[in-house]
Amino acid sequence: MDNESGTASEHGGSVEPADRASIAKARAQTPVQRGEIYELRDPVAEVTYREPTMKAIVAHADRLDASRIVAIGPDGSSTPIHRVGNGWERQPTLRPQPPAPEHAVADEPTPKAGAKDAGRSEAAAAREQAERLLAARVAELDAALQERYP
Repeated sequence: MDNESGTASEHGGSVEPADRASIAKARAQTPVQRGEIYELRDPVAEVTYREPTMKAIVAHADRLDASRIVAIGPDGSSTPIHRVGNGWERQPTLRPQPPAPEHAVADEPTPKAGAKDAGRSEAAAAREQAERLLAARVAELDAALQERYP
């Protein structure tokens, strides 16, 4: 018969901080890895295993009977590690190579200083040819539709 016997927590909720989202993000963020991580590619299952320790990745490699793992450095460099007998041997480190400037992809080719007018006329000629081909294709499709559906 106690109508008011409950506590205040039954009637209300808990008080949460106003910046709850930022606190949750800070707690949920993965820590920045400062050392090497190790990768093992399993081509049968099409999976890449990543582990922070050599011991853990070697356990995966032993289970899969793999003979090659890769150590990824903090700077992005990769070092292949091969199984030699019962041990593992590091190979020379492969540094990430940025693309060469002459092989960089551009939206439009850059014309040379003396070829500006020639480039414009070539572009205009190409555009006109494309328009003619398009008009011919449209006429061809129109004729085929008129023939099929008189």
